[in-house]
Amino acid sequence: MIGPYTLSRPELIALGVGANALIAALMVAVTSWQYRHSKVRAGVAGMVVGISGIVIQRYAGARLITASWPAYRAGLFAGAIAAVVSACIVAALVWRTPLFVEVVLPWRSPSDDDSADTTADPQTSSSLTDRLLTPSGEDGGDDEDGRIPIDDLSGEEMQEAIEYLEAVGQEPDKDAIEKAAYQLASTDETTLATTFTTDEEKGRIDRSVLAPEVIDEEANWHSRDGDFYQILTASSLPRFLSSGWLLPLTLASEDVRLSMQINPRETEDVKSRLQKRLTQMKSAIQRKKRRNRTDTHEQEHEAEELDRLLGELVKGTTKLFDVSVFVEIRGQTLEEMQEASKRIQRRARQQGLDLTPIQAEQDAAQASVAPLASPEIENHNTVQLEALTQCFNFVEPAVDDENGILLGFDNTNRPVIINRYGLSGHSKAISGKVGSGKTYATKMALWRRILVDDDLKTIIFDPLGDDFVDFVEQLGGTVIKFGGDYRINPLDIDRAAHDATTQESAFKLKLRNVVRLFGTYLDEKDTDGMTSGDEGVISNAIYYAYLKQGITPDPETFDRESPIIDDVIEGVGIIANGGLSDEELKEIIPNRLGVTFDDDGLTVDTDADDVESEVLDAVTNLQTPPERYQTIARQLEPKLESLKQWNINSNLNGPSNIDLDDDLVVFDMSSFADTGEMPIIMHAMLNWAYDEARRSDKKTDVTFEEAHYLLRRDGARDLINLFIRHSRHFSAGLTLISQTAEEFLKNDATREIYDNCDVKQLFYQENVGPEVVDYFELSEDEVRDIQRATRGEDADYSECLLSTSQHGRRWLDVYSGEFEHHILDDDRDPWTYLQNEGMLSERDRRWMENNGYPGSVQPQSAVDDEALLDGIDPEPESPNEADVMPANLESQTQGGESDD
Repeated sequence: MIGPYTLSRPELIALGVGANALIAALMVAVTSWQYRHSKVRAGVAGMVVGISGIVIQRYAGARLITASWPAYRAGLFAGAIAAVVSACIVAALVWRTPLFVEVVLPWRSPSDDDSADTTADPQTSSSLTDRLLTPSGEDGGDDEDGRIPIDDLSGEEMQEAIEYLEAVGQEPDKDAIEKAAYQLASTDETTLATTFTTDEEKGRIDRSVLAPEVIDEEANWHSRDGDFYQILTASSLPRFLSSGWLLPLTLASEDVRLSMQINPRETEDVKSRLQKRLTQMKSAIQRKKRRNRTDTHEQEHEAEELDRLLGELVKGTTKLFDVSVFVEIRGQTLEEMQEASKRIQRRARQQGLDLTPIQAEQDAAQASVAPLASPEIENHNTVQLEALTQCFNFVEPAVDDENGILLGFDNTNRPVIINRYGLSGHSKAISGKVGSGKTYATKMALWRRILVDDDLKTIIFDPLGDDFVDFVEQLGGTVIKFGGDYRINPLDIDRAAHDATTQESAFKLKLRNVVRLFGTYLDEKDTDGMTSGDEGVISNAIYYAYLKQGITPDPETFDRESPIIDDVIEGVGIIANGGLSDEELKEIIPNRLGVTFDDDGLTVDTDADDVESEVLDAVTNLQTPPERYQTIARQLEPKLESLKQWNINSNLNGPSNIDLDDDLVVFDMSSFADTGEMPIIMHAMLNWAYDEARRSDKKTDVTFEEAHYLLRRDGARDLINLFIRHSRHFSAGLTLISQTAEEFLKNDATREIYDNCDVKQLFYQENVGPEVVDYFELSEDEVRDIQRATRGEDADYSECLLSTSQHGRRWLDVYSGEFEHHILDDDRDPWTYLQNEGMLSERDRRWMENNGYPGSVQPQSAVDDEALLDGIDPEPESPNEADVMPANLESQTQGGESDD
């Protein structure tokens, strides 16, 4: 080798070592930097630097140095040793040997597979999440201080440790239980600041915002004190800001920090700018119109908005603000942070919010996120005062009533669990357009209540027979197709119906309810409805019917056979024909009535109460009815013709023959759907259900579909009000389903009914009337939400506005489980679902075969011989609800919604 510099062997060796040491240092620096991105990039960078250094050495040595070959070889050997050392250092960096991490790279590594300090005590681990998710035995804590002796554990502590080990897939042996108990005990002492962050971690993160020790910036992200961050800003806001629109971001599972900088704008300056812009807009519209152009709709709309806003500013009813929105996303690794950022941006787009990573100014953006009120990134959107109020992210408390059922999830994805029987009133009103999901939600609530409440009697009235019949059949309940030979006697009275808590005589109450029933009937027959004269005649006729059977206001007489409507019609005929003779009158007056009849006429005992005095008046009218009553009675007789036995409404005339032994019953009234008799049939059903609820010793849930049949009749409205006001005394709840909430707000009587319904649900409604807006004091956003609510017929869930007397209002997403959906949807079969999922035993399949499920009896999977349906008869004639539905099956994944 010949060059301008002559070196001896020692000099050449020193030069070789020094040169390769420099190369090694350069390799460390380059590899450390590239390792922040990935291991592959770090390895490639190290190799490139090493090879380049060797080539440069060889070329420089040949040109500059004069030395003998032995000396050169010695230097080359020394350089090779240095190269090996450098390679080891690079390998240590890439594969992260503990020695290198502790000595050369003391800061936290971004690697996902970092096992950290394997000798660290569980109490001092840096992350509560890591400590909870690290199975026992993997933390290297084998010393005696890292366990609790099994003899010192209570039964509850041992059970918690065993459940923890099973959750992480560990064998619950003695050693593992002691370590798990120690981990859980030390974890319990840690205070949580958020779901996955301890107070200590939160403090460290907050300090890194205001005073980071180390910050390194990349194009669209930066690292701060060992963690990775990306700051995004809102390039545009939604056109309409609804209540809670930011909750999907701030309550996300990702680590997100939201910062808003709000600055008011000078009103005078804003007015000047708006006026100028409005003038320009109107001039542009006029120019287009002069040219006969028609593409002015968008500009005209914008001009109207400008004019409206300018007018409000002039009046002083609003203000404008510059709002800068920054979202900071944190991750312990670069990959974690980037994935979280993608999810947050996608979620923001669903809310109409465009979030964009800040490019090349992450350092300045970090200062903008800090709560210092001095943003260095100038990116703001103009927001009106009313919309600005929606940017404050208030969260209502969770709704979790004891013994309640899940109605849905609120806009923070928290379950809403309501117990209607725990509220001051037990009734519920549901409204929504056809297909909105209101009926589906009602069935789902009934199903879930049946599952959790053994002490429940459910009675459903389905006027069209197409909403609840299949549902009840699926559950093995009783379906009564009302009509034919079925009869309900509206005049039924028994001693069990007497309830002292109502502070009202059962006899007097029954009398009033029957009068209301005739009022509903006459409303359909006569445009004038039931006049006061009609009411007087019918009341006297009803008294006659009961007295004829020996029934008086005394509850002791209620055990006698109740009269029927024919007896009332007979009483009307008696009044029309001039009244009862003396002999007939003596026959129907009971001895204990407190009324005597002699030659001097009718007299009442001195100690008679008000009820007996009323009976005296009725008996007097039956003996000598006024001429006016006789005329009215003669006019009523032909109107009551269709109530006679074997006529159109004969199902209401005769002794009741419906025996409700089942706890789940639906009345299919489709036979009356196309007739004008539906109102009186529904009223009679309501009357009967009220009596049934008073007699029952169980909780009673009475549901009426198409409630408008009842709400539009005075008599039915009065009975509904009575039912709702008294229902809490006998643990009954009334559910009224209608297509519009306006049905409940048409007059004072229906409004009182709505007021007394402690649970209200408003599903999709195309038009929300002003009376509904005023009643609920709905904001424009809430009105739009109802008009845009997801409908069950269009999606696998529905949305509604829930209002309760105790918890206020909140928006609700109504979901059902997959198995639930097969029960609630009339087009699905739960047995087929269970079979396809391999959940049926051989015994279940035999039951299905014996009960008319053809083609559903082939084994689908290996199931143990233990039947899902314990205690069922292999060949039952009429399975009850417990036989039909397996009790140990719970809702699984979110399933679908049907239409209404």
